[in-house]
Amino acid sequence: EYGTMPTSQAVSDLIPKKRKRFKVPVEALSNGIDLSRFRPEKPEDEIYEKYKIAKTKPTILYVGRIDPEKSLDVLISAFALVLKKVPDAQLVMVGDGASRNDLDEQAEKLGISNSVRFLGRVVGDDLPKIYRIGKVFAITSKTETQSIVMMEAMASGLPVVAVRAGAIPELVWNNKNGFLCTPDDPAAVSRNLIKVLSNTPMRKKFSKASLENIKKHDISYTLSRFEEIYKNVLE
Repeated sequence: EYGTMPTSQAVSDLIPKKRKRFKVPVEALSNGIDLSRFRPEKPEDEIYEKYKIAKTKPTILYVGRIDPEKSLDVLISAFALVLKKVPDAQLVMVGDGASRNDLDEQAEKLGISNSVRFLGRVVGDDLPKIYRIGKVFAITSKTETQSIVMMEAMASGLPVVAVRAGAIPELVWNNKNGFLCTPDDPAAVSRNLIKVLSNTPMRKKFSKASLENIKKHDISYTLSRFEEIYKNVLE
């Protein structure tokens, strides 16, 4: 027998410290994403027009469920602080869920609604194109096992500002392809978003590192590794 899980974090969460009871070898093997679909390219004008996104504003991007466990209130608070230093920034949020109204209200209260765009769900060919409008991907959730959206963002060449929790540190390496912040700390998130937005050489360096880091998550690599595992198991 042989098992796989998407991340080392998932492996260590599942497997008891007393390995004797766990007879099956388990490998951390990524769920994989399609690097031919998600790749860095110049953003298309049509996408800005179709989704009514301001083309000249530096974009902080979030893609994923808009649900309470994603701690997006932290991102909204952080973004309000970003605007003090980078007043023309915009936050574009893709996805839907139970927190949508609360976040709308929060943005309203903070007086930043004009700079926050909720796009709802985006599927199909538009999704890879949406990633390309971002300057940085932001995710404040403390409960990620393997964040497919974060991998898609990295494959699109985006630096990531995230929290040090769950399996995120396996993808985001602090000061290499982004920044890791303590959970529930809007000030830290905003500081690091400002750094990435206002430092073009850093952004380019992080972008390169994101692409490098994501290579081992290419679906073609993952599938061939799964095949090897299954062959060994069958033999």
